Amino acid sequence: MNLQPSSFEEATDLNKILQFLIDNRTNSPDACSIHEKLLPSKPFEYVHNLCFIIQGHQPELVKARVYTPRPGHPADCFYISNSYTAPFLHSGGFVSIFEQIDYANRIEEEKQRLSMEKLRFETKMVKWKYRTYWIVAIAGIIGFFLSIYNAFWKK
Repeated sequence: MNLQPSSFEEATDLNKILQFLIDNRTNSPDACSIHEKLLPSKPFEYVHNLCFIIQGHQPELVKARVYTPRPGHPADCFYISNSYTAPFLHSGGFVSIFEQIDYANRIEEEKQRLSMEKLRFETKMVKWKYRTYWIVAIAGIIGFFLSIYNAFWKK
């Protein structure tokens, strides 16, 4: 499972969940209550995956305690914010991580584009060099023989 946000919307939702966990530190919300109170318009599986992303982040952003699930829901955990949660959120949280990943991806795409452009240019140059090589080589050989002729036989 990818433990990084894959879209800006997902990163924003992750930050909302972290803020929700900070605000409800005494209530210890689980994925079901996060889904019901914070993101009711999203599917439960989406919220559950977001909770796994938060739970798997290093350094650990939340304390998770496993509990017996409600009927019809997968096994889940209570999530409690810890001392890393607020500073992480204050420094930009998952939106900052997504922006860094997005920036790195854009740089990599630009490098690939420039590499392909360079490859096309080099291919054209090699073709031009191949086409003009024999003309220049023959002219050089003729010039060499003319210079020898001028040096020894024309005085």
